[in-house]
Amino acid sequence: MGYNFGRKSLERARGVDKELLLTAVVALSFSEVDMSIPWRGGLRTPEQQKELFDAGNSRCDGFIKKSFHQSGNALDVVPYINGKLDYEDSERFQKFARIMLAAFTFLQSIGKVDKDKYLHWGGFWSARDDNNDGYLHHTDDRFGWDQPHWEIRLAPQRNVLKFLD
Repeated sequence: MGYNFGRKSLERARGVDKELLLTAVVALSFSEVDMSIPWRGGLRTPEQQKELFDAGNSRCDGFIKKSFHQSGNALDVVPYINGKLDYEDSERFQKFARIMLAAFTFLQSIGKVDKDKYLHWGGFWSARDDNNDGYLHHTDDRFGWDQPHWEIRLAPQRNVLKFLD
């Protein structure tokens, strides 16, 4: 199967780290889930970040605590179902996360992504293996608080849980 980002999504991704965007484009081309980059899902100014913070949609205020979106090192990607963004579908987020993580590893292996960079997923932030089976699964466990969010960092992500196959 596979999908491509639409014109609006690509416009919203302007200024995002090229390796992060490439990873998302490659992942989407192998995905069985259509995804979109939402409004303010790419590069943000401090003022735009503050608006999201004031609305309760971010933990970063844009000035004291900056978001990775402000440096272009973050991208939000959301399932696009029947013409609408779906922020609640953990199963679809999880399916895309598997592909995104695999695409990043593959792109590193062929030299398209710097080997000193690490991909972080907001779905792992504060995630819990509620049934204590050693895996993260959309029906039994709690995902992290920011499933749309992906970012590039220079250190590995902590508290990464395995996905249930």
